[in-house]
Amino acid sequence: MGRSGSGKSTLMHILGGLLSFDSGEYYLNGEKIEKLKDRDGARLRNEKIGMVMQNFALVDEFTALENVMLPLDFHKKKISDKKKKAQEALEKVDMQEYARQICKTMSGGQKQRVAIARAIVNQPLLLMADEPTGALDRENSKMTLELFRHLHENGMTILLITHDPWVADQCDRILTIQDGCIL
Repeated sequence: MGRSGSGKSTLMHILGGLLSFDSGEYYLNGEKIEKLKDRDGARLRNEKIGMVMQNFALVDEFTALENVMLPLDFHKKKISDKKKKAQEALEKVDMQEYARQICKTMSGGQKQRVAIARAIVNQPLLLMADEPTGALDRENSKMTLELFRHLHENGMTILLITHDPWVADQCDRILTIQDGCIL
């Protein structure tokens, strides 16, 4: 948690390999992550990190199913049953009935849930979510946080960025960031 401009999203982008860092060391699952080239950052995100961006970062002209399948298409290993895996991820966020709908025709809450499905389809070690409940009503927020709890109980690390005290209260640990520093 932290005020706007405190560095929350910047930290998430560094951890996701989207931005480089000036000093220090970063280890993910025991592997030292150096300053990453674009290709290495993309590989890291595809294989080990799921990211839910605040602006969803969906391909608007694609269907929900096609958006969720994207990480599977770029995986280093050939993945069988991509469509089935993507449909299962959509089911986890209660969006299976929208699988064939074009994303640009969806509401913000629907796009948010598709973005979450895309982030978890590869079963990453680390799921990072920037305001994942920001576009959701209370019921879908509860469902999303229950899904995150379930994923965490099954070994996934979840980094959730929020301004919402109710959402933060659902978390096991709260870190506060101020002026780029963890308090």
